[in-house]
Amino acid sequence: MIEIQKASIWKRLSALLVDFFSIIILAVLFGLLLSSIFKLNTHVDTLNEIYEDYKERYGIVLNISQKDFDSLTDDEKEKYTLASDEIANDKVAIYEYTLIQNMAITFVSISLLLSCIVIEFVVPLIFKNGQTLGKKIWGLGVIKSNGVKVTNFILFIRTVFGKYAFEIMTPLFFGFLIFEYGAGIVGVCCIIALCIFQLVLIFKRPNRTPIHDVLCDTVVCDFDCQQIFENENELIKYKEEYARKQSEKDLI
Repeated sequence: MIEIQKASIWKRLSALLVDFFSIIILAVLFGLLLSSIFKLNTHVDTLNEIYEDYKERYGIVLNISQKDFDSLTDDEKEKYTLASDEIANDKVAIYEYTLIQNMAITFVSISLLLSCIVIEFVVPLIFKNGQTLGKKIWGLGVIKSNGVKVTNFILFIRTVFGKYAFEIMTPLFFGFLIFEYGAGIVGVCCIIALCIFQLVLIFKRPNRTPIHDVLCDTVVCDFDCQQIFENENELIKYKEEYARKQSEKDLI
């Protein structure tokens, strides 16, 4: 009775790429703004000065790779170890390093959140029918799975919890664990499992709905040829009218 005009994979992929790069560009701008406001570069310069001081005192460069360390002479390795032990107990260095790390994580998280809200929520409020810039270009829209127009609340939940929290921050979290704490194979397996789960949802579910659409019971449709109802009452009236016409046909 009510057929969802499913958008093709290629159209969705093209729209996704446009929105992805829009989010990245905007996130970089937000990140630069936050860094400027909270003077991140000042703390980076302070930490670099500390490293330069140790370099001058011990005649050795810190924060080198294992390969570079192995190429040092025994005397240089001893100096490197002494410098590393001293800087590990340097309260100012520890404070600056921890502060920089925490600020970087916070700025990345906030920048991605703000850019997601702008691209995936604010822009669709302007274009209507859940259309981001990418979806507008390719003639796509977001509706509820029953054909009813998506509400602002659902669109917000879809953006913040579906796209930002689950599809962006979760992989980044596992990536951070891999590179910062050596999560290794466990982190890689979690990221791969998440990607496989996403692909299964897209290719196996009837409406090709990824995680954020499953969460909010929404679907991406071919907007130009999709019948969209303003609200649930309009849908009910349509169903009643359709049922009445079918009954008249059966009587004939």
